[in-house]
Amino acid sequence: VKRILTEAGIHPTPEKEKKKPPLDWMTFIGAHMETIVATDFFTKDILTPLGKRTAYILVFIHLGSRRVHISPPTYNPDSAWVTQQARNANMWRHDLGVKPRFLIRDADKKFSGPFDEIWKTEDTRIIQIPHSAPQANAFCESFIGTLKRECLDFFICFSQTQLAYILSTWRQHYHD
Repeated sequence: VKRILTEAGIHPTPEKEKKKPPLDWMTFIGAHMETIVATDFFTKDILTPLGKRTAYILVFIHLGSRRVHISPPTYNPDSAWVTQQARNANMWRHDLGVKPRFLIRDADKKFSGPFDEIWKTEDTRIIQIPHSAPQANAFCESFIGTLKRECLDFFICFSQTQLAYILSTWRQHYHD
């Protein structure tokens, strides 16, 4: 196509310079570590008498202190459950004494309007990372990877209660 257009004397318009954001992402993160909470989902398979089921867990991490809040596992992460986890995370961050200005999350459809509203009422700005850019939520992704490699990969879970106990115990170990 390029050759045909060039032979016809049709040249593409020059590309406009791409505008750079005032701060690059790493500078932004470094400047706001104490005021950012990041969140993401991960899954763990549970073997039940009815067969294998997938449990969903939601993790929140305060970037400045690296303190985490891990939701109880669920098989059905609907809007009501996700919204309740936002309320629980707000109680957790109040206990930490953290006032986040930003919440980093991906574009997962499970993050519904009520989830965002819980955070917006606390004057927290939602920053949705681009699709296929896990590095933009690197702290949360790193924590989840560590949790899986160092703990969950060594267990076969048979109930949500067992998984919740393992997550609670490991979170305490991580904090200590």
